[in-house]
Amino acid sequence: MSNYRIAFFTVDWNYELVESTLHGLKRFVDDHPNVHLCVFDCFGKDLDNAKDRSEYAIFDLADLSRFDGLLVQGNQIVLDRVRRELEQRISRIGIPAVTIDCPMKGCTLMAVDNRAAQRDIAAHVIERHGARRLVYLTGNTDNGCPEGQDRLDGFLDACREHGVEGGDVEVVHCTWRTSDGNAVAERWLNGGRALPDAFVCANDDMALGMIETLEKNGVRIPKDVIVTGFDDLTSAELSSPRLSTVNRDYARMNYARPSARTPSA
Repeated sequence: MSNYRIAFFTVDWNYELVESTLHGLKRFVDDHPNVHLCVFDCFGKDLDNAKDRSEYAIFDLADLSRFDGLLVQGNQIVLDRVRRELEQRISRIGIPAVTIDCPMKGCTLMAVDNRAAQRDIAAHVIERHGARRLVYLTGNTDNGCPEGQDRLDGFLDACREHGVEGGDVEVVHCTWRTSDGNAVAERWLNGGRALPDAFVCANDDMALGMIETLEKNGVRIPKDVIVTGFDDLTSAELSSPRLSTVNRDYARMNYARPSARTPSA
């Protein structure tokens, strides 16, 4: 039986979306004993400081010429410079490669339709719950990965389609972090502003941070204000009330094997 060596690049062992991806990959490897997966993971963030640069250095350990295929969890590599460096290495070696949820040159893209999914959840809030005053918390929209902008576009699509525009819509630019949700809620309450009908958040982390701060200040979810997320993390499922969100089913998506060239011996 021919053997295949696959390298997988990602960031943050502790994050549930990475864990879900690894579950799908492990299940595939368990079902296909001729496939060998090497994982290159770190805790690099998006600040491009000395600590981040040292974290991402683990990616340099991979000799791509020794692998038959490459899988990159592109949306987890939040520092654009690191993705560009990987693109250059992939181009030089000519290795078949797949990227998850973030386009990269030389890679086949495997992704959910972020724009359509965010549009659907915003439309649900408007149609089913009668929300007309909406605040949207974005993810990162300027780090070279279109995921954040696609979700913002989907939210705005739903607002336009349902005639919710102008002063009834507010966009707050954030960076995916739980602390962003905490901070927006604190600023809103400290400013004495009336609550909107809904806070629509680009991911569960920000939504859960917002819920935490609102509830500490006596705001009832969803009676006083609706809060939605995106990703369907376990913490969203276990929250009370349960968070309305979007499931990407990474475990099933990533069961698929990256394209492979001639197998190694």
